[in-house]
Amino acid sequence: MGRHRKMASGNSSVAESTPVSRATGQEAPRHGDADTAPWCPAIEPHQVELYHYLVQVPVGVPIKGLAAITPVAAAMVVQAPAVTRETDRKRLVLMCQLLAHDRDMHGDIDLRRAMHRVHVDHYVRSGSGSQTSGTIAAYSSHFYRFGRLLHPAEYPAPREPLRRTRVQRPYSPAEVQALYRRHLSLTDHLADRLLTMLDLATGVGARSDEMVSLTGSSVRQIPTGGGASAVCVELPSRRTGVIRTIPVLGASKAGRLWRRAQVAGPDGYLLEGGRRNAVNGVQRAIRARGVSIDISAVRLRYFWIVEIAHRPIPVATFLQLADLGDSHSLHELSRHMRGYEPDEVAAIMAGALA
Repeated sequence: MGRHRKMASGNSSVAESTPVSRATGQEAPRHGDADTAPWCPAIEPHQVELYHYLVQVPVGVPIKGLAAITPVAAAMVVQAPAVTRETDRKRLVLMCQLLAHDRDMHGDIDLRRAMHRVHVDHYVRSGSGSQTSGTIAAYSSHFYRFGRLLHPAEYPAPREPLRRTRVQRPYSPAEVQALYRRHLSLTDHLADRLLTMLDLATGVGARSDEMVSLTGSSVRQIPTGGGASAVCVELPSRRTGVIRTIPVLGASKAGRLWRRAQVAGPDGYLLEGGRRNAVNGVQRAIRARGVSIDISAVRLRYFWIVEIAHRPIPVATFLQLADLGDSHSLHELSRHMRGYEPDEVAAIMAGALA
């Protein structure tokens, strides 16, 4: 039996198996006598079941000399964590095709030679005329995963997946009401600032840095028909820069913001004080009076987004109002939105399609 050792190359990270697997004690794939058998990685005990599956599963594509190539390709494929049987079979097919291409170029089966990056890149791009850029990227990712095991110095490190920040939980209606009640313990001037800040956040979804730039002219009334009108606040879109005209959610909030705009005048700021962070400025002023308070502008805005998501408005209108910059935030916020029963969905759709 052959001896088992680490590959001589300092760049390798897998063990040799020529011609017996050091882990299983079973013979590794033979294609002739031991001295001429193609090299392949050692097969560990936990890899044996997948290996046996791969050497027996139909490849499904015509490859010359497949019987000699399959055991070598399978021994390489099992070095990566198993995914699903179908995914592992597809990995096997790709590896067999690469080895066959390399064999046709050089005359023999040599896994280590085939997995050098220069050969992998040439093989992947050799069929680029009939492949999309997405297919080329997928093939490269596949072969690079295994190439790092044999020649880690030749391949770039795998990309770390983007870690998305968890979206903050929106305030509940009860928590918002508790914040509104805080104004009862404040002086008139400070209470007005707190109410204006809360009305802007929960009434039109204004961000903290947007609140400080709003003036009396940012608030206006728009006729809605039948002699009625809606109080609206104009906010610039973060995504497009276009001014969004947002009706205030709630009659009491609309009335307070309209009155505040009249007091401030066209050029006066709705929120007095610092021009940097409206919420922090109000919190500091309140805490200076000895009142404990902790307000998150983001959670207030998310409360508003969840509220308007439950209103019978078109999705296009919702997206225009919410001005969310990514689908991830919307997906996370959907966890806090109510579900609808089938009869409710049917009634809503019937009304929308009438």
